[in-house]
Amino acid sequence: MWQAYRSRRRHGYYGGYITESPYRVTVPNSGHWHVAIDLGGYAGSVRAGVRVLG
Repeated sequence: MWQAYRSRRRHGYYGGYITESPYRVTVPNSGHWHVAIDLGGYAGSVRAGVRVLG
């Protein structure tokens, strides 16, 4: 799916348009996950960090 995202092909995702910080997501299964911060064409700048809680 990461290659599909990078190639702008159809892909699945968790999240959406986020307006709150921090944003917490529970992944549905174990495995290798990628986190992408995408402004979806909107202008702006973002500072982001990821922390795995477990």
